[in-house]
Amino acid sequence: MDIPQTLIDEAVNDEVRLGDVYKIELSKADGIIPKNGYDTRDKFFVVLGFDEQGNVYGGILFNSKINQNLPTPIKDYHMPISTKAYPFLLHDSFLNCTKIFTATSTHLMKGEKLGTINTADFDLIRCTVCSYPNAVPYELKRFGLINEE
Repeated sequence: MDIPQTLIDEAVNDEVRLGDVYKIELSKADGIIPKNGYDTRDKFFVVLGFDEQGNVYGGILFNSKINQNLPTPIKDYHMPISTKAYPFLLHDSFLNCTKIFTATSTHLMKGEKLGTINTADFDLIRCTVCSYPNAVPYELKRFGLINEE
């Protein structure tokens, strides 16, 4: 029996909070490049905001390390996150604050909630994402990261 999408959206909306970290499966269609010939890849997703309907979530992804081939201005917007502060991490990691990814309520429901970013770190992450020089204002507004001006 298939669950109606509206019920999935409502159930997830009641549970998801800003700063929540989910382990979700993403593919090339989601904007990531799976490794080793796989079609999908598990990634850790930090919820930064919601669209107006509350059914699509904007967030950023964890990376194990910073790709050294990236230009310095992009590397500078990868925020270190430690296992000491977040025991759900297997090793110290980085949050890529240069690109907002989207996840639907179905993505999150199929994933696993791992924990929540603390308030101080969340505020720093949000500021870092918003201050990235190539941030797309439409995306920032769409997920409530900046106000309409």
